[in-house]
Amino acid sequence: MPVDPPSASGGSVDAENDPKRCKVPASLQQRFYRTKMCQLHLAGRCKKATNCTFAHDESDLRALPDLARTRLCETFVTTGSCPNGDTCRYAHTESDLRSTVEFFKTSICPRWKRGDCPMGDKCRFAHGAEELRRRPLLKKSSSEESTSDEHDGSPQPSPIPPSSPSPSQQTDLMPLAPPPSPAPTATGGGGQMMSTSSSTSSDSDSRQL
Repeated sequence: MPVDPPSASGGSVDAENDPKRCKVPASLQQRFYRTKMCQLHLAGRCKKATNCTFAHDESDLRALPDLARTRLCETFVTTGSCPNGDTCRYAHTESDLRSTVEFFKTSICPRWKRGDCPMGDKCRFAHGAEELRRRPLLKKSSSEESTSDEHDGSPQPSPIPPSSPSPSQQTDLMPLAPPPSPAPTATGGGGQMMSTSSSTSSDSDSRQL
């Protein structure tokens, strides 16, 4: 089991409060959000749960951002040459500099705040609040979305059942009833029945008299 390095006072340093861990700028935490496994979680000591910026599962791991040539090569700037040549991951000239679109102008330039930024309008950092852009939301993995939904606290909309047709729609959809058949014509036996009925009624009248 790994042991935390001893502190100046002789005790062990809690990795959760390790100054080196806490000094990581927020901008870098966003760039490398869950691109590495959380060592504290692997040791069973991470207390940040879903708020941790490191991955707690391999399914949460994200691809590293492409930061090639987003900074000037210090070796080339200092000495005028670079042993890596064209394969160097850093820019050798200002024209070679490229910016990551998702982080472009999303934080204030520290050198501009000191008044010595050499990049001017080409700087990928904001030179004042008016240049700041809102950082786009990072896309969540499916496991993060399900976790955030569980801890959101807001009621989730229930699925809408398929609507049934209204009574008027049901009437429209019902097949039309066949037209009524014509009434049978009283012939033959029907005529005999009518005559018998009339004779019976005349016999009744004669008896009353």
